[in-house]
Amino acid sequence: MMLITGCLFYYSALIFIQILIWNINKPKNEIKFLFIYLILFPLFSFFLLMQIGHHLSITESIFYFFFTYSFNGFYFIIFYGIQDNSPSLLLINLIYKKKINDIKVIYKIFNNYPLIETRVTQLIKDEIVIKKDTKLQLTNRGYKIQKISQFFKKILKIEETI
Repeated sequence: MMLITGCLFYYSALIFIQILIWNINKPKNEIKFLFIYLILFPLFSFFLLMQIGHHLSITESIFYFFFTYSFNGFYFIIFYGIQDNSPSLLLINLIYKKKINDIKVIYKIFNNYPLIETRVTQLIKDEIVIKKDTKLQLTNRGYKIQKISQFFKKILKIEETI
């Protein structure tokens, strides 16, 4: 239990430090910075733990590295999706902000994305949007995703595209 609490504290620190860095001086190549940051931060924190007297067993050390690097990969993918506006987030923002919910209009807007119909189908299947006749509407889940992505875009100073 102590190790899981430590890992949660680690992620809070990880996100806080990134937000702090982004607000002081945003890196020019954000993805490269994050990649290096997400590799070096766990190593630094592991050695810091060892220096302050928390000697981990081999099992705990393996769990620590597996847990932190797994979540670092997850964090990297989520950040990249928010940073580069994944098609799903674009659809959610389009429905929420622009109040454009007609399926035919959405397909016209995204005519350069050949997989947009697949994304719409997946969002309906995942219960993020619902289809009423020819209109799409955000569910509570879709609304929450939109609000969370907007929150992170705001604190990380990521420009809006829609």
